[in-house]
Amino acid sequence: MKSILIADDEPHLRFVLKEILASGDYNLYEACDGEEALKLSIEIKPDIIVLDVAMPKLTGYEVVKKLIERNIKSKVIMLSAKAQKSDIKKGLELGAYYYMIKPFDLSEFSDIINKATLDMERH
Repeated sequence: MKSILIADDEPHLRFVLKEILASGDYNLYEACDGEEALKLSIEIKPDIIVLDVAMPKLTGYEVVKKLIERNIKSKVIMLSAKAQKSDIKKGLELGAYYYMIKPFDLSEFSDIINKATLDMERH
């Protein structure tokens, strides 16, 4: 069973994403800020991390950098209202698997999770 960490400072969005993923065969975890996201990522080493960019304590970018330093190989799907090409480029260059711009289509979110899961099974 794959594990997914949802890290976002918006409780409503965490709830909605968990509801979407609840129908899948996943162990779901959640974090409300970057510091908690990093701590849980180190503890549970989730297969997928859904990571907001703009969070308190540590940004999503900072979390990704620290995960790389610790050689944690989770597939990171970044979520952000920051839609500038430079923001997207930064997230992808840091190693994000995918960068989704808020607001996003929930079926697109499901498709990306499914694609990430399939990619993990192939490798």
